[in-house]
Amino acid sequence: MALSASDHKGALSATATALARDALADGQTLRLRVVSGSMRPLLRRGDEVFVSPVAPAALLPGDLVVRAAPDGGFVVHRLMARQAGMLVTRGDGLPRPDPPWPADQLAGRVGEAFRADRPIPLTAWWSRPAGRLLAGLLQVRSLGGRFLRKIGLRLHG
Repeated sequence: MALSASDHKGALSATATALARDALADGQTLRLRVVSGSMRPLLRRGDEVFVSPVAPAALLPGDLVVRAAPDGGFVVHRLMARQAGMLVTRGDGLPRPDPPWPADQLAGRVGEAFRADRPIPLTAWWSRPAGRLLAGLLQVRSLGGRFLRKIGLRLHG
């Protein structure tokens, strides 16, 4: 199901978002367009992702997950960890993880992605281990940055 009801910035309207949530709850797969650069370099503005419903217990660190955003749209970020009913995610292109959010906001998991009708490899044999490694490296980078700031050093870059 492709969603095209959007405002001038490309964000989903409240009605389209509600319909998308209902479709995912009914087990349907959705095709959504990426409208931000938070997942660069893997996903870019204009890429399309196919989102399928998934139970939080089936998720693994490194998975690309979709959650309902507080503003009514959706956010695609990489799962870093599951902690006591909360999920911790992070955009690959962002310096810090998102604040933990309740698992009931989980809309689904990205199964396929396309750029200009060409597949972006997400399910290659190396992608899940690479995603887990990236999730771990991003977490170490975040912790290391906090440590260095505590001792008075700044990272540039």
